[in-house]
Amino acid sequence: MWKAFLKIAPYGVAFVLLIALDLEPSSAAAAECRAGFDLGSTEVRVGSNDNHEGKADRFEYLDHVKKNGVDEALFHQTVKDIKTALQDAQMPPDCALVAGGFSAWRAALDAGEADKLSKMLDRLHQENIHNGRGVPLYVIPIDVEAIYAHTAAKHALGEDLTTPFIWDIGGGSMQFGSEDKAWGAALGQDAWRALFCGKIEDSSDPKCPPNPVGKDAKRRTGELLAADVGKARKKLGESGIEVTAVSPPFVFLIHPILNCVVEGPVDDGGFSRDRLSKAIALLAEKSDGKIREVVGANGTEPCVELAKSPYIDSSVTSMLLVDTFMEGLSIERVEVANAKINNVQGIIEDDRSFAWAKDYGCYLDRLREKGVTAYDEAKPAECP
Repeated sequence: MWKAFLKIAPYGVAFVLLIALDLEPSSAAAAECRAGFDLGSTEVRVGSNDNHEGKADRFEYLDHVKKNGVDEALFHQTVKDIKTALQDAQMPPDCALVAGGFSAWRAALDAGEADKLSKMLDRLHQENIHNGRGVPLYVIPIDVEAIYAHTAAKHALGEDLTTPFIWDIGGGSMQFGSEDKAWGAALGQDAWRALFCGKIEDSSDPKCPPNPVGKDAKRRTGELLAADVGKARKKLGESGIEVTAVSPPFVFLIHPILNCVVEGPVDDGGFSRDRLSKAIALLAEKSDGKIREVVGANGTEPCVELAKSPYIDSSVTSMLLVDTFMEGLSIERVEVANAKINNVQGIIEDDRSFAWAKDYGCYLDRLREKGVTAYDEAKPAECP
């Protein structure tokens, strides 16, 4: 069993290594250099099938879109970060470029910015980004991202992935994915924190101080997320699913905290819902400082270091999110694996990306017409 590392690491973004399902790498992919960008909620990364990798400095794309919409600053920041990532990767000049946009770009569509976004993407495609060429950027549906994530985890973990489903929590979105089933929603760490603050803490600050969450938080969280849990259960079509959590909020926050605060032997492989519920009950009425005291009271080096983490303030709200979905989907245990995955490879190996690139204007027409489903439901062959 893959063991979770009990150490502190930033977790604002869940890096998902995407390898598209049902799409074998084409002969063209093997013969030519392909480069794919992962435009996440807080970062731009790039990689190629020739093993060039690069990234840009962190930028809060999701926060920017929510506050400012699709504006001129977003365009210039995107161009800058794409160029920086390419330079960092030392990308060959002849690589074919494609990009996938995830939480932030879906948020722009959700806010009714489809026309502005399509115009910005057209400009990005015409900009001299790399060797006189621009970049076609696609807004990737959340269910597609979830299935990519499962294949990525399978690729990264090999035989250590023992469950049919994976569970990934990023900054803007959360997904469950298997080989053929997927569900996701805008319930990533930052998005969930904002929802919790607004609906349960009655605060206009999306990063409000939530602790102590109080005894009633578990019930109210269940009520708030009931519709999402119902949709997930219907889409996944199963109860009692077996799942492996592959993202930093599980690996570096929830799982090690449970081992620090709940009595009993350390469980390196994962955690049960019973253990999670006990931790919530223990921490629900404690302030940030008191939570740190409880976590560090174990006395072991990993727990003492964990108590210093700046992310402790979001630990109980994250536990409430996970507990609600574990209960709603009848998940009794979650395995935990540090997969260190991102979206780059999937966008490279998904032949749809390169098929659309041949008539990117048609994709933008479909994006305005269909929204986020254009990438998955529309087909380049349908274009005039």
